[in-house]
Amino acid sequence: MKTRAARPVAHEHGMIGNLWFDRSTGVTTYNIEDPDYKLLTEGAAVDASTEIDPTQKAASSDGRSPAAILTTTFSDELSSLTAGKAKNISISVKDRGAVSMAGHSGKAFWFSKATNEFVTSSYYYKKYPQWVVDWNAKKTARAIFR
Repeated sequence: MKTRAARPVAHEHGMIGNLWFDRSTGVTTYNIEDPDYKLLTEGAAVDASTEIDPTQKAASSDGRSPAAILTTTFSDELSSLTAGKAKNISISVKDRGAVSMAGHSGKAFWFSKATNEFVTSSYYYKKYPQWVVDWNAKKTARAIFR
């Protein structure tokens, strides 16, 4: 009988849910929230008045990063396996989908309903790559996600 390799449990990998109550700070924390890494687009944060996802409404800053992920992700392992040659880019409608797949070594982009553009945080880039600037300038996402 084959045995499965041990997988880290939630308290070991850090992502115990979309939200959790941090007993040390006394606040509810959104899983990828990180005030140290602001969004590159001002005004692209979650708009609590129009957002329907209650977990995203709970974010208290517009910063995002994989800091709460305490283990490697698929993207991190792929990068390691290829000695950094793999191009790991994660794109999602939700920030936590993109960040959790990009991990620590990939690049993450997600859709901002506030700006109708794909955005990222300063964890991943200092400024947008030209292909993202070009994509957002076409307003293609606005037509798709209306």
